[in-house]
Amino acid sequence: MRSALCYMTSIHMDDSDTENGCLSIIPGSHKNGPMKHVGAHYLNHVEYPISMGTPCPASAGDVLFFNYLTIHGSDVNRSTRPRRNVLVQYRDPEDLPTEEVHVNWGQGLMVCGHNPIFQEYKGAH
Repeated sequence: MRSALCYMTSIHMDDSDTENGCLSIIPGSHKNGPMKHVGAHYLNHVEYPISMGTPCPASAGDVLFFNYLTIHGSDVNRSTRPRRNVLVQYRDPEDLPTEEVHVNWGQGLMVCGHNPIFQEYKGAH
């Protein structure tokens, strides 16, 4: 995102804890701005291991909101329980992605209001 004013919403479908690899975040890491990724989607796991993060255990139905730039990830599920969640991103419609990554059919759906600069995303069909 150009202005980095994008927010993530993690809607938990199952209980999650450290045993089944709950989401972990590094508080305040969004203040560093966009960071260099390894490949298209991941940070360097040696430089930013999951163990640096603060675990965010949740019960089914809980919702976690955080800035898109917050370093986040999940460890391995070491249990027999699932850890399903629904991840939704919210952004200003005028704050377009800087690169065409994670392009899918749902990109650009409006929660409410009017998108004054609607664009058809390539590869979203």
